[in-house]
Amino acid sequence: MRFRFVITSSINTPEREQKYLEQIRRSLAAVARYPFSIYLVENNGPRQTAFDAIEGINIFYTHTNANRAFVKIGMKEFHDLVLLGDKYDFEDDDIIIKLTGLYTLEDPNSFLDMVVQYEKHYDAFIKWIDVIQEKYMYDDCCLGLYAIRFRYLKEFNYIEMATHDSMEHVFARYVRDAVVAERIASVEHLGLWREGNTQLV
Repeated sequence: MRFRFVITSSINTPEREQKYLEQIRRSLAAVARYPFSIYLVENNGPRQTAFDAIEGINIFYTHTNANRAFVKIGMKEFHDLVLLGDKYDFEDDDIIIKLTGLYTLEDPNSFLDMVVQYEKHYDAFIKWIDVIQEKYMYDDCCLGLYAIRFRYLKEFNYIEMATHDSMEHVFARYVRDAVVAERIASVEHLGLWREGNTQLV
């Protein structure tokens, strides 16, 4: 089993590229103390970007953003996670910790502590929340930061997101159905700064 820390990104303007770079570097400072293999996936095709200057990570460029079948961001992210897993030979028991690149980790980070400490007890670490209304929801979750074993990511039918209003709801419902309840850690605090570092989840 390995911890695979994955940052997802999609650069479409120079300003967005710089914003990603700033946020990712902040998050990597919080991750440095953990025994993680670190990956950065960007979905606008192989080319030179500012990401190439980041040391100590595996960078993977995909063409996913150009695929018109993926009408929602969540679909693209999950597709990229599967492609990344294929490229780097992720194993079923590996814990995938996924961070949206424009969000930033609080440092120190209690969520990452929890994942490392309780990896043998749980297969998924999820914050059940409606992030718009900022309240607990049984079948809704935060997709900005979560952890789950790779076997469940491989089996997730993210195409369902195309016909649903909430990508978060589709994933939350899948986790509730696919993972034994006793193996799901319900997270209270992610230590995740969202929306330009103004909202802490």
